[in-house]
Amino acid sequence: MSVRERDDVATELAAAGHHRTIGGRHRRIPARAGMGARTRGWLVAAVAVTAIVGVGGTANAVWSAQGSGSGTSTTGTASASVALSEGASTGSLRPGASVAVATTATNPNAADVRITSLVLDTARGSSGFGITGASGTCPASAFTFSESSAGWNVPANGSTTISLSGALAMTSSAPSGCQGATVTVYLKAGS
Repeated sequence: MSVRERDDVATELAAAGHHRTIGGRHRRIPARAGMGARTRGWLVAAVAVTAIVGVGGTANAVWSAQGSGSGTSTTGTASASVALSEGASTGSLRPGASVAVATTATNPNAADVRITSLVLDTARGSSGFGITGASGTCPASAFTFSESSAGWNVPANGSTTISLSGALAMTSSAPSGCQGATVTVYLKAGS
């Protein structure tokens, strides 16, 4: 009798609740419903191989696919330059002394802007200075401005307050007519 025939007989006996001698011992063979262990093992292996091959084939198809196309994009442009408020001295001037100048940079653009330096805007005021409230004649030549290249970042659609330490000075030869003067400094971003 072949091994297959023996297994078939053993299965029939087990289904009927019979006993069988295996390896010299008398054992009860439990009844099995459905497919045998050997068949289940082959079925599980076949399903696993099919799944691996299917996933691998899909991955290969995705990675080896070819194609072509085109795309376009545009860049935004700055709608306006950074605006600087009039610079105001933050202390009292006297001949031979200097004070800080405060200004606010406002950025109306949708992107951050970097100001690399601030210089006197000589096209405004009197050579870049606005002088009011002086007790007499007070020429713009009585004042100097020290340019600054510290660099400042101004956030998109925002503003930054800038303080320039010791940037505004009154010359030691300033006339007495400059007493009580309020000095405004007109600034622009340097290049």
